[in-house]
Amino acid sequence: KMRNGTWRGRVDAPVWVGAGGEKRRQLSKTFKAENQKAAEKMFNAWVVEMQENYRSQDDLSVEKLIKTYFHEHCERKIKAGKMSSSTLDGYMYTSRRIIAGIGHIPCENVSFSDLEQLFAEIAEDDLSEKYVYEHFILLKTIFNYAVMRDFIQKNIFKNKEYARALGFSKKPSVKIRVFEDHEIVTILEEIKNNSILHGVVMLCRDTGARRSEIMGLQLKHLNFRENTIRVEQQLKKKGGKFYLEKPKTEKSIRDVPMTKELYVFLKKYVLSRKKQIMLLGGKLTIDDFAIANELNQPVDPNLITRWFRESMESLGEKEVDGKPEKWKGRGLHCLRHTYASNMIKAGVDVVDVSALIGHHAPSFTADTYCHGFQNSKKEAVARYEKFLAERANLETADVCDILRDI
Repeated sequence: KMRNGTWRGRVDAPVWVGAGGEKRRQLSKTFKAENQKAAEKMFNAWVVEMQENYRSQDDLSVEKLIKTYFHEHCERKIKAGKMSSSTLDGYMYTSRRIIAGIGHIPCENVSFSDLEQLFAEIAEDDLSEKYVYEHFILLKTIFNYAVMRDFIQKNIFKNKEYARALGFSKKPSVKIRVFEDHEIVTILEEIKNNSILHGVVMLCRDTGARRSEIMGLQLKHLNFRENTIRVEQQLKKKGGKFYLEKPKTEKSIRDVPMTKELYVFLKKYVLSRKKQIMLLGGKLTIDDFAIANELNQPVDPNLITRWFRESMESLGEKEVDGKPEKWKGRGLHCLRHTYASNMIKAGVDVVDVSALIGHHAPSFTADTYCHGFQNSKKEAVARYEKFLAERANLETADVCDILRDI
């Protein structure tokens, strides 16, 4: 017993046999219990858990470690509100290739040749450099967790020579792809008969919101009096069921002013939705989704992406202004990049851009859209030169006034 209702239990962990020789560790944990009997019950349950977790190193495969990390660490963070379920879904999706490649290998036996073969196989899937790099970072994070939990002795992914040889010594640069104004006009013309996709593209273009954020908008989030859109949730789908959750970060909760064109478009769009629902004998409420199908039901965000991709593919052979356009390779998310890039080109302060698109920090916005600052730099220097010229003219005028007075 420690103090008021607090008890501490201690147990020897099994002997580990690793590169550092045999080692025995003591593990301890504090319990909150009304009496010793209740504390002993909690302690015994914990001992069983430890015996299950602290098995021999040869028995702890990469697959078992990954599943333990997801089940224990990630789900605990989700319950604490420090991680979204969509982040865990992304980790689990990324881990599939890792498990298929080296999941059967004991963690302590993973070699450089195993990693080399794994990432060679991953690269064959024609993934982006950034996404391949995310596989490496996920492994590094999970093995770091294993070291902290004393499951393994060392994290091989912290070996700088390994990282350098595998091509992961630094995070790969990501080329931001955007749409030109005339290209967006062409896209809107192409999708004009798909009212749902048309509405999503308009919102993406004029708010810079993420796909899931747009699909999570409800009519109560469209403030036509203040001409703003409230972004505070995102729509997800798992196991065939839709659910709402908070955006990626606290900074992602924001109010975005509508452009005049978007204001007019949304007014007409909501009015047409009302008429459509009335014909079905229903009535729109403020809790209905802003983007919904003809039955007033939410639309799968993945379906929106598929529609957009199909539209881009249909534009593959078309020409704009007599020149062939490279439509493929740019997805719906590029409209978000277009919005941010155009803001920067227009001279909007990076702090304001960051707030509008919901980035966690202005520095991240600046790093992501640094290409957009090239013209801004030239304009800044031009404004500076104009300031110097005006100041020089004022100083010359002052000197002339003084000479005239003399």
